Amino acid sequence: MLRDIFRNKWILGGIALLIIIAGGCYFYYQYTTAQYEKQAAETAEFARQWKINQESKTKNEVERTSNNRQDDASPQTLAEEQEETKKLTHTDIMNLPLKQRKSIFNSFYTQHGLKPPPRGYMYLWERPGIPLLDENGKPILHKRHEPIVKLKTAKAFSPTAEEYEMLKALDIEAGSQRVLGNTAKAEQLESEYNQLYSEVMRERPVAGRTIWVAPKSKKESDPDKPDRIMKEKLRSALIDQGFSDLIPILEEIGEL
Repeated sequence: MLRDIFRNKWILGGIALLIIIAGGCYFYYQYTTAQYEKQAAETAEFARQWKINQESKTKNEVERTSNNRQDDASPQTLAEEQEETKKLTHTDIMNLPLKQRKSIFNSFYTQHGLKPPPRGYMYLWERPGIPLLDENGKPILHKRHEPIVKLKTAKAFSPTAEEYEMLKALDIEAGSQRVLGNTAKAEQLESEYNQLYSEVMRERPVAGRTIWVAPKSKKESDPDKPDRIMKEKLRSALIDQGFSDLIPILEEIGEL
């Protein structure tokens, strides 16, 4: 009986079709779940900034808004509306109709003197309520789901080519003297090495922190992307600030 079933191509075809349908349902569920998480992550920052902005509104702003309304709403009514808005969490905003959500976001941008960003982009913020500006004083747009990398200035290993060769020579010679049992000579060379090393610590751009808010699948597909972008940004900063000769050295030691 079982042998007849397995030899029947229609039965086997039906079983295969059921497996394909079940697999499709599973992957669709995973896809929709990932999309919801993605949308929730994008909305959380809007909600946080919105609440902070609403809490900082003054009584004068309320009165000015009241005068511009076409209806006869009182400042007290407006204040009550704003108090309700402050209670919204990012989940609450997610559950609002699309048109209402868009109105909240656009109002948030307008209050900060910004235009709504193009689709797929967002503004970077220096701190809550203060947009990050570029060297020309314009707000910085950033593509969503791409890593945000920040550099900083600090004292770091920055030898000239000549100093770097001297450091390598001292390190090698000190090691050789220790192997030969010449402890005093080795210690002298190590002292010279440490002195020179401290002298080549100079102020320059260095890697800072990285923020990457993106779906799990995007991160897993290219886990090295933040490090790669950080190194590219650091390389550009070193060139702009006159440290081009340092780049080969940093590549050799693995910083670039």
